[in-house]
Amino acid sequence: MYIFFTTIATILQTLFLVYFRNEEKVLAFSITPILFFVFSITGILVGVLYFEAGALGSIVGRFAGTVPVALVLLIYFISKWKRLYFELRYLQITLNYTLPLIPYLILLFLYNNIDKIMVEQSFGDDSLGQLGKYNLAFQIGTAIQVLLYSIFNSLSPQVYKSLQSKEEGSFEYVLKLYKVFHMFVMAVIVIMIACSSLIFNVFIDEKFHDGIEYLGILSLIYIPQLYYVLYTITLFYNKLTRVLPYISLTALIVGISLNLLLIPSYGIIGVCFATLFTKAAQFLATLFFLKRHNQLQNGFMQMKKQHIMSVSIFILYFLAFLAHSHPSMKEVLSINVVNLLPILLFIIFSLTLFKKEIRMTPLLFKKAL
Repeated sequence: MYIFFTTIATILQTLFLVYFRNEEKVLAFSITPILFFVFSITGILVGVLYFEAGALGSIVGRFAGTVPVALVLLIYFISKWKRLYFELRYLQITLNYTLPLIPYLILLFLYNNIDKIMVEQSFGDDSLGQLGKYNLAFQIGTAIQVLLYSIFNSLSPQVYKSLQSKEEGSFEYVLKLYKVFHMFVMAVIVIMIACSSLIFNVFIDEKFHDGIEYLGILSLIYIPQLYYVLYTITLFYNKLTRVLPYISLTALIVGISLNLLLIPSYGIIGVCFATLFTKAAQFLATLFFLKRHNQLQNGFMQMKKQHIMSVSIFILYFLAFLAHSHPSMKEVLSINVVNLLPILLFIIFSLTLFKKEIRMTPLLFKKAL
C-alpha cells in the first residue's frame, strides 16, 4: 500500500510538471521536483537512520515524503479551479497517442540498464568492483543528461507552439532554438570530457581513478543522445509515437549484441564502446523512421554545420581513444591529451563557423526563460 500510494503521488507530480511546463510556469516547474526530492530524501533518511527500519524505513519514508507534497499540489489545483472532471471524449485520443509509449518506456528502461546488467554478469568475482567504477563514471556523465533535458523541457513548449502557429518566421525561430541548444549542449559535452581527470583527481577517491578512462567515452554518448532528443520532437509532434517501441527495441538488440561482442576483447572499455554505439543506433533508428514517414524535409532540421562539427568531434575522439587504448601508445598519447582534443576542435569550429550562433545565444535564452 505504501508503494501504491507513492506511485500515485509520483503520477500526480508528473501531471503537474507537464501542466507547469506547458503553461511556461518556470518557477513552479523548478520548485515542484525539488520539493519532492527534498521531502522524499528526508523521509528516507528518517526511516533508515533514525528509526533504523532498513528497507521498510526507506519505503515508508519515501511515502511520508512524497504523498503530502502531492496532496498540497492537488488541494492548490482544486482551490484555484474549483472542480475536477473527466472528459470521456478525450480518452480515445489520449490512448491512441500514449498506448505505444508503454512498450517504448519498458524497452527504454531495459536499454538504459543493459550496460550495468552486462557488467555485473561478465566480470566474475570482480563484477561489483568493476560495476562500481563504471557506474560512478556513468553517473558523473549523467550531469550532461540532466542539463540536456532541463533546457529541452524549458524550450520544447516554444518549439511546439511555433510549429503549431505556422506563422511566417516560426520555422526559422525553431531552427535558431535548435542551433543554440545544440551548441550549448556540445559545449557542455566537450568541457566534461576535458575536465575528466580534474573531476576524478579532486573529488573522487583514488581507488576509483580508473573511471578517468571511462568518463570521456561516457560523455561522448550524449552527442547521439542530443540528436535523438532533437529529432524525436518531430515524431511526437506528428503523433508518430507508434514507431517509438521499434526504436527502443532496435537499440536494445544492438546493445545486447555489442556488449556480448566487445566485452571479451576490450573488457570494461568494451561496455563503454557498446553504450556509445547503442546510443548511435537509437538515433539512426529514429532517422530511419523519420525518413520512412517523409519527415526529414522540415527546414528546421537542416543544420549542416552543426552536423559536421558533431561528427568530427565524435570520430576524432573515438579514434584518438582507440589509439590511446593500444598498449604501445599509452605513454605516447596520454588520456589527458586525448580528452583535450574535442574542446580544441569545438573552439576551432566556434571561432570559424559559429560566430552568429554564439552572438544570438543570450537573446534566445533570455526569450526562452
